[in-house]
Amino acid sequence: MAQPPTPTSSRATRSAPDGGSPSDSTAEHQADLPAPPNRLREAYATLQTLHSVLEEDDAHLRKEYKELAQGFCHLYEAYKQLDNNYNQTIGKIKAYERERVDRNREFHLQATRITELESENKSQYDEISRILDHQLDQDHLIDNLKNRICELTGEPRSRGVSPAAGNMEDWEHETSASPGVDSMEDLTDGWRNLPPVVQNTEGSEGSASMNDSD
Repeated sequence: MAQPPTPTSSRATRSAPDGGSPSDSTAEHQADLPAPPNRLREAYATLQTLHSVLEEDDAHLRKEYKELAQGFCHLYEAYKQLDNNYNQTIGKIKAYERERVDRNREFHLQATRITELESENKSQYDEISRILDHQLDQDHLIDNLKNRICELTGEPRSRGVSPAAGNMEDWEHETSASPGVDSMEDLTDGWRNLPPVVQNTEGSEGSASMNDSD
């Protein structure tokens, strides 16, 4: 702060009217001026004190501002890092969601395929069961035919008569040599006269096969 000017008069620098030196004239004028009052001195001292306080406050505020600026920079860097981590996390969540949707779609496709395979397997199983049932009926019919042939030929049932045991000529020879059977026509006529419990739909197929064998 600038120092207060010393109360002097401009007339002190002017030459004395009687040709004396300027310093003598200034001393005379200063001797004529009154001394500064105490209130002015106190005000000047107060201004100096306030100036010192303001300088200290200014330095303190500058220091705090610098610290706050550094803290703000650190916070901003931390915010950028958090924002980056957040974006990465969101990206991972979206990727996981897409993967989950793809897995669910694949799971539903596999479940649908499994259902189709189960249905196909069931159809095949039903077809196999039907074929086995039909084969069982054929076996029963063949057994009944064997028993009936044995009755007609007089052969014991335990021996079993089947074209599969040999060739067709041997089987015809055995049946023709048996008592009461003269030819294959007799066997065919005898089979046609079987009771209704034996002569059924499957039996007609058996008759066709027998005739074909003939």
